[in-house]
Amino acid sequence: MKYPLDRLCIKSKLFCQSCLRKIESGFYDNVDLGVMGSLVDLEDSLKELKKGEYVKSYKVNDTYIVIVKNNFTKTELENLSREVSSRMNTKFRFIQDHGDKKKLVEQILQPYRVLGINTVYLPNGEEQYVIRIQGNGRKSRSRFPLEGYIKVAESILGKKVKFVFEQSI
Repeated sequence: MKYPLDRLCIKSKLFCQSCLRKIESGFYDNVDLGVMGSLVDLEDSLKELKKGEYVKSYKVNDTYIVIVKNNFTKTELENLSREVSSRMNTKFRFIQDHGDKKKLVEQILQPYRVLGINTVYLPNGEEQYVIRIQGNGRKSRSRFPLEGYIKVAESILGKKVKFVFEQSI
């Protein structure tokens, strides 16, 4: 897998100036460093890991959401999620970034069904995304509460996010 930081720096946890600048910029945090370290360690035993490019990781409750690029099939992503989860004894979910931020958020919110993502212009001049989700909000179809996704969606979209549940007709 291609990583944004040098492999040697990831493995040794001693960062060169280039890697240190990327970390200090705030885009990569301790979650990313931990996940990249785990993936580098597993690369020799999991062929699928050599195929892609690492983008970003998020931790939502007890699950790591890992965003990757480079034409993984849905089956490969599911196998990768299962294998890494079993070897690391924690839940991992691999999501593919196709370049469309809204589609990426839809993938992350699965098994919730996203009906739409709207931009709302607030009176103070700010923009906010309203993500409309099918359901009544009382029953959670997911393994963890939807509220954990708010920070992930805000980070990806770059704006404040609000979830609204709607009943489909």
